[in-house]
Amino acid sequence: MIRACLINSSNVCINVVSLNTLEEFVPYDDIVLAPDHTGSIGWIWQTDRWFDPNAPVITEEYLNQLARRKRNNLLKQSVDRINPLRWESYSQEEKDAWIIYRQALLDIPEQEGFPSNIVWPVKPK
Repeated sequence: MIRACLINSSNVCINVVSLNTLEEFVPYDDIVLAPDHTGSIGWIWQTDRWFDPNAPVITEEYLNQLARRKRNNLLKQSVDRINPLRWESYSQEEKDAWIIYRQALLDIPEQEGFPSNIVWPVKPK
C-alpha cells in the first residue's frame, strides 16, 4: 500500500489515502495527488516541500530565550553547583578551566551569530 496525499487547487492536503499504485488514483474536481506523500491533512505543498500552517514561528527572540535558558541551566547545573570544599580540592589548573568555562557561558550572548549560531563551550572534566 502507498500512502498518498490529496491536494486541492490551493495545494492544501485535504485527505490522506492508501492506494495499491499511484496510477490507481483518478483526479477529480481539481483534486490531485501531491508530489510528495509525507504531508498531513491541512498542510500546504509549496514548490518542493510541505508547510505546516500550525507550526510555531521560530523568531529570533524565541531563539534568544532558548539559548539563554540553556546557558542558565548549564551554569546552575554544573558550574554554580561546585561547593566550596570541592572547589578547594581542585588544582589551580582545574579551577582556571572552570573559571574560563563559566566566563565562556556568560559571554554566549556576545558571540557573533547569537542566537541562531552558537558555539557552546566544552565543560571541563
